[in-house]
Amino acid sequence: MVPWLQGFYNHKYLTILIVQGFLILLAQCSPPTQDFRLYSIQGIDQIQSSIQWHPEAASRNFGRIKTLHLKVVPKSASGPVYLVLNYAPLDRIEVFEDEQETRRLYLTGDTLPLATRPYPAPYFVFPISSDKPTYLKIQSEGPLIVPVELYDVRALASRLLYSYVLFGVFFGLCFLIVVYNAALFLATRDPGFGFYALYTSFGALTSAIMEGFAFPLLWPHWPQWNNVSLVNVGPVAFILAAQFVKAYLRLDKANSYFRWRGLTAYQALTFAVWASQTFLDYSLFAFITAGLWQVFAVLVFAISIYSSLHRERPAYFLLLAWTAFLISSSVTTTRYMGITPESTFTHYAFFIGAGLEYTLLSVGLADRFNSMRKEREEAKAELLEDREIALENQKKLTHSYARFVPEEFLHLLHKDSVLDLQLGEAVERELTILFADIRSFTSISERMTPAENFQFLNGFLASIGPMVREHHGFIDKYIGDSIMALFPRRPEDALDTAIAFRRMLRKYNNRRRASSEQSIDIGIGINTGPVMLGTIGEQQRIDNTAIGDGVNLASRLESLTKLYGITCVISEHTFLRLEDPDQYHLRLIDRVRAKGKTESVSVIELFDGDDERLFEEKEVSRAILEKAIQNYLDGDFSMAQHRFQRIRDQFAEDPLATFYLQRLASMASPESADGMAEWDGVFNMDTK
Repeated sequence: MVPWLQGFYNHKYLTILIVQGFLILLAQCSPPTQDFRLYSIQGIDQIQSSIQWHPEAASRNFGRIKTLHLKVVPKSASGPVYLVLNYAPLDRIEVFEDEQETRRLYLTGDTLPLATRPYPAPYFVFPISSDKPTYLKIQSEGPLIVPVELYDVRALASRLLYSYVLFGVFFGLCFLIVVYNAALFLATRDPGFGFYALYTSFGALTSAIMEGFAFPLLWPHWPQWNNVSLVNVGPVAFILAAQFVKAYLRLDKANSYFRWRGLTAYQALTFAVWASQTFLDYSLFAFITAGLWQVFAVLVFAISIYSSLHRERPAYFLLLAWTAFLISSSVTTTRYMGITPESTFTHYAFFIGAGLEYTLLSVGLADRFNSMRKEREEAKAELLEDREIALENQKKLTHSYARFVPEEFLHLLHKDSVLDLQLGEAVERELTILFADIRSFTSISERMTPAENFQFLNGFLASIGPMVREHHGFIDKYIGDSIMALFPRRPEDALDTAIAFRRMLRKYNNRRRASSEQSIDIGIGINTGPVMLGTIGEQQRIDNTAIGDGVNLASRLESLTKLYGITCVISEHTFLRLEDPDQYHLRLIDRVRAKGKTESVSVIELFDGDDERLFEEKEVSRAILEKAIQNYLDGDFSMAQHRFQRIRDQFAEDPLATFYLQRLASMASPESADGMAEWDGVFNMDTK
């Protein structure tokens, strides 16, 4: 227990506890009386120093002198009197009872262990006699600043209470600011928040060292480091502060060359000075470090004014924060120099200014964070809008591609998008192929302008496309006035489409005849077989296509419809793959062999969709027609001719009987008779 602290216990206004060498002050609710007062310089009867002293000042900055001798004579007072030297970075302090300095009471200082202090406070507290002089010998390598204060018990208690409360509030605020900005840095990866957290940490540590709190709380057993900690931590705080200003104002070489370069040059200079401390005299090093702080203060103030004049929003907060800090620093400096009188405000001005600075900069960073969030939200909204536009354009593009490359074609090639198509990709599938062609289109188009031709074709094809898709097919190609459609599911889809074509065509022709326009007719050929689907062309131009004998045969069958004078024919390959052929009205009309082929194929007419009268005639004559064709295939031309003649006489609108009678007549010529010895009943197609 420290004897001179006995008077503190069970006081009316304060409760004092000592825990492991630290003083804990617990304030009670009752306000202090008028006796609860601060003894400043007016409470000292006489101070004599080895240099000139201004007794009206509370403290004195003695500059770079090494040693100072003081004689303190208190006024008469009842109770203990306590001498306080409220400047922590004093290297060595000796307190004597006699002027000859032989009877030493205390030896302590910034370079000595904390245990040498009569009281483990942030600054130096000495109990002295109230009725006789006390002599001090003060030494320091740095600036010799000596704020001398005298207190009675209650005034000292108040003084300590204010110090620790303000310390707790200030450093608690710094801690919250550091944690908050560190969290923002981790969340946003914005270097401004990270550098501010570091700057606040080192700035708070610098303040703790200057005010003497770091020694008893952070390194009480390391006086060697405590003596040099300020000049080591301070420059780091300066460098981090400069880096924060660059990040906060978003300065870089591109848009802020001179401001960025000025701060960078200052950082380099500060680092160079900090690194040179090993071979510089300590007092000179401390003097240069203080000068660097002054340079930094002016530099940041100038940059904040310049940036504010250029309407940079973050600079407004920086200017306010820095102005508050400079004012408080000036008050503290002038207090140490003896210019500003001692008061609660001047005593704690540094903490107040630093707290305002950190708070205002935090507000500025919060404003910047809100601005960043707003910018991100706007950018996100713009991005979403761009994505929606891009998606809509992609949909339009995909839809446009689909009109050139059918989606069903991609599925057959196992592709998800037309972008996946590569030149030369192919697959073999069994499909049903439908060719349809407008008859006599040349003669019709001659009476129309080019624009009317396209309008006519597009109007007609606009009715055909939906019917193909409705029956699970897709149009692979438009070939002038013809189309080629593919049906991957089953042959019935192609036959149903052909029937729908014919019924649509009757209605279409009725409208044309009502408008005194020429009717049109179509020819349809259908075949089923293996088909190669793929892409052909070259790197700059590719196209999808279907190739194979099955495609060629469907095209030849379509051309035969004009020869026979009918509308729609199918091959025996298609007929044999029908699940229920009886659901359609079919009749065998010929057996043909394509040019260049050895195999023949039966040709079958699909007459569903004919007008009612022609449909009835074909249905009635189907049996006798099939017998006549069988006679023809067997080479019994006389019986075949008889039956064809009979059909023509009874059913004049059926053109097939007339076709065969003409063929039989041509076979009776001497030119045709030469080939009758090898008769197989097959009609050889002379064109592909």
